[in-house]
Amino acid sequence: MKKTSRRSVLRCCLGATVGTIGATGITGAIPDSEKPNYFAKQAQFVVKHMEKVDRSFEQYTDIFDPPTNEKLVDLFVESFTPSLSTLLPGLLGKAADLKETLKWYKSVGEHSMFALISRYGVSTDGERSYKGSGGDGMAAAKGEINDVSEQCNVVIEKAQACVSNPSKSATDAMVDEMETLATELGKLKWVRRWSNIDASAYQNVARGTPGARQRTIERIANNAQAVLDIASAVREDVAAKAEIMASGDILPFPAAIVKFNNNVSDIRSQAPNWAFNQIAGDSFHIVTQTDAGDQMTVRWINTDSDGQIDTFEVVEQDSANADIVLSEDVRDEITSADNPISTAQKAYDEGKVELSGNGFANQIKYDGGELLSELLF
Repeated sequence: MKKTSRRSVLRCCLGATVGTIGATGITGAIPDSEKPNYFAKQAQFVVKHMEKVDRSFEQYTDIFDPPTNEKLVDLFVESFTPSLSTLLPGLLGKAADLKETLKWYKSVGEHSMFALISRYGVSTDGERSYKGSGGDGMAAAKGEINDVSEQCNVVIEKAQACVSNPSKSATDAMVDEMETLATELGKLKWVRRWSNIDASAYQNVARGTPGARQRTIERIANNAQAVLDIASAVREDVAAKAEIMASGDILPFPAAIVKFNNNVSDIRSQAPNWAFNQIAGDSFHIVTQTDAGDQMTVRWINTDSDGQIDTFEVVEQDSANADIVLSEDVRDEITSADNPISTAQKAYDEGKVELSGNGFANQIKYDGGELLSELLF
């Protein structure tokens, strides 16, 4: 009896969670009494998402005003983690390369090659017609990144206002600022100039060995290009989210949370309380992978004692009781189905959705549940 019950509760809970994770809620189909809940949860998701983006761009200002302390350089390198690529699917597979690119050689002080080229300015045509001399070009690029960071904060402020007083008008105000952010991300004129710096324009003016000069110029160009790659991924992501919300739809992940919480009582009715209560209060990573096994997105959810999702994060966290892993194709199959929950349950039965516990106790609960039942009964 317990073996079936344990399997049943895992199947029901996982089916409900995964079955709604990619579903888009149409505002017109949501009862008026429920709309504020959807708007608030969506705005909360935007706050968490944009806070991650903002912190990243704040760090990238150092690319055009690099730290002079070696320890700070190392900290800057470590600050860029692969978690950003799971926040932005447009960076899939690039995280390791970007982390390697976004770092500085260890001599970046006042008399370094970097400082000298900064004083000359940038040339993109091989001629000695430098733009932004006296450090102005580097400062302008840094200013563009600061502008992006400031606009992220404007979006966050509007999203927080929507969390406090959720409504369609508050959502529209948030969307307007997201569209402005997408525009800012598409500018970055000075960053783009530095990404196209032409080494031949500095052959006779910059002191130092040709090798050191070339390495410095390549580092400047590659770092600037890395920022452009990240900005492009963020812009695509922000624009897509803004378009969904502007159309009146609710973003998939926050919609899934609201739907799950609204249906917890129905989910509980499909399994005995003793079994459901073992899972209530746990936290989960929901991991979407490519067919090749590379991570696309990681979302973290935490449940309360009633089994409702009370908190969530948009990137991987340090700990979770269990991981729910599925492929992009399975996710799409589930979310496009007429009955996503039953489709998710079927995928679980067929082994297309994996559920695994983290740590010994959770492995017993999630991985070894059926084996434990066999041993006891």
